[in-house]
Parts: sequence; C-alpha cells; structure tokens
Amino acid sequence: MRREPAVLIANISPRSMGKTTDTGLMGHAFHEAGYPVKLWDADESEHLTQWFELAGFPFGVEKNASAKFAEEYTPLGDSGIDIVDVGHTENHPHIADSVLKVADLAIIHMEPSMADYQRVHQPRTSTPIKT
Repeated sequence: MRREPAVLIANISPRSMGKTTDTGLMGHAFHEAGYPVKLWDADESEHLTQWFELAGFPFGVEKNASAKFAEEYTPLGDSGIDIVDVGHTENHPHIADSVLKVADLAIIHMEPSMADYQRVHQPRTSTPIKT
C-alpha cells in the first residue's frame, strides 16, 4: 500500500480571525476522514490547548509558540496531517515566519480590506507573504 507523505498546514492571519476554531474543526474533519492528525498551538494565547483540555479531542495538541518552530517541529509521520494554529502575524511575526519555513500549505485568514492586505504583503517587521 502506497503511503502519502505527511502534510503541515499553517493556519495564519494578521489579526484575530477565527483561526483557532478553524484549526480545531479541520483537525476533526481530517480525523473523521481517517487521517492521523496532530494540532500545534503556535499562539501564545494557548486557546487551542485550552479547548483541547476542555473538550478532549481524539488527537493530540502540542504547544510550540516559538521562533524556533521550524527547528523543533517533528512531523506526525506517513499520511499524517499536522495543522498549526499560528498567533497573529502582526504581533508574532517571528513565530509565523518560522512556521511558514516548514509549511506545505498556508491558509491565510484576512478581511477583504487594504489594511489586511498590507499586513500580509507589506508587513513592518516580518517576511512578506508572496501569493
């Protein structure tokens, strides 16, 4: 049987936009579809971890709100799906930059506004996201 490689999905936004909720729901959807799942809480607020502790997800959540995420991250393994709830890129650009170094896919939550566009494409303190 052919195994698919592990995938890391970064769920990011310049500000609060529902990333934690989407990360948890995506984790449940992939789990229900039969994939091994691990969620990563790379947000200093640790809301995803708190939700996990209260709700008891059927998969793990690991905390790593660090600018060294790329160096410390260990993939789940064959066919596994890792999903990272990244803190606000505007407030924590070094964490977001580190996660994006190892991400296979980035989901970017933003309002259809010039302000959010500029926060993503022309950030003051981090690497711009190229689309």
